[in-house]
Parts: sequence; C-alpha cells; structure tokens
Amino acid sequence: ANEIQICEQPYVPFICSTNNDDMSLSVSGGAFTHTNKSNLKYLGKEKRQFCDWGSCGACGNGAVKFEAEVSVWEYKELNKFGEYTTKDYDKMYISKSEKPNDLGYIIYGRGIAFKSEKDYQAFLKTYRAKEFENGTNTVIFYYKEEDYLISEEEWQKLEGCQIDTRLLNASIITVKVKYDDENKKIKVYRYKNSFKPEEEIANKPYILNR
Repeated sequence: ANEIQICEQPYVPFICSTNNDDMSLSVSGGAFTHTNKSNLKYLGKEKRQFCDWGSCGACGNGAVKFEAEVSVWEYKELNKFGEYTTKDYDKMYISKSEKPNDLGYIIYGRGIAFKSEKDYQAFLKTYRAKEFENGTNTVIFYYKEEDYLISEEEWQKLEGCQIDTRLLNASIITVKVKYDDENKKIKVYRYKNSFKPEEEIANKPYILNR
C-alpha cells in the first residue's frame, strides 16, 4: 500500500471516476518505475494540465484540456548517470539486433527505429545524446524537442537556425532548427506537413543533421 508507480515522461493524463466515485488518472508514456511513498518530497501546490472527454465522448479531437491546482511531489531516483536526469533531458532505452526484422530495422527505441548504425548515429548527433550501457540494452539521454508549426512567411524570416530534415507523414520535410544548450532543448520549426515534389531535398536519403 505504500508503494506507488511513477511515469517518468507522461502525456497529459486523463481524469476518470471509479465505481466508488473516487478520482483516478489514466496516462500514457514511460518509462515507469516503482518507489515507496516515503521517497517523495512534498513541494506544495501548483497548476498542472489534465484531460477529459467532451460531450461527444471518446472520439477523435474529442478531448478537453484544462488546468487544475494540485499537490506536487518530487522524487529523485538513485542516479547512475551523473548529471544526466529526466529533469533536464529526455530519456530512452535502446535495443539492437544483429539481424534486421522484416522491415529492415536493427535498432529500436520508444516510437522510433533505425535501419542502420549511420542513421542512429545521426540521431544521436542531432539530439546531442549521451549513451550509457545498461545491462542488455543502452540508455540515452537527449535534448527535449519543441516543435513549432508556423507560416511559411514566418519560417523564411527565421535567422540563426540550422537547416535540417525530418520524416513526417511518410515525407521528408525541410525544417529549421535552433539549439537551446542552457535548457537542453532543440526547437524545430516547420511550415508544412509533407514535402513539395519539386523540392530537391525530397529526393535525398533521410539522414538527420546530414
């Protein structure tokens, strides 16, 4: 009863009621870890974002987001990775296979996969990642990403950015990137969700930070 489960990188949690009219939360994300309640430090009250279904129920674009003041707790896990923590970085577990699967992938992460070591190394470079061996797999800590969809006019006026590419909706698109090294963030700016056929970039292999 004193043990709780913590999601390191949750999506916005959904609120739901139980049969006893109590409140519970449903959240996706990861990784999950367990700890004793005594390991938590109470920080006070702060506003946090939550979700619920609107009048149409559970359907596409049917969620309603809102803010509520809740109790906030801090948990510091025994750190095996020095300065690298999920407070400042995103964290992902990586596994590798000697033989490619049916689709040709040999390296796997959370919501991402690579067909070659070259592509994987390009990802590490782009997101300024640090690798740690962790038993049978690898842990990487990497810059958090902020994605901005803006108008083409605003995009063209952006200065101090690197030109890069991203794979989106099965298309290779051109993006502009800014690094925020102080806050360990990579800011990605785009003005479209798919490539234009006349773009030269669309005919090149997809490699981040080429």
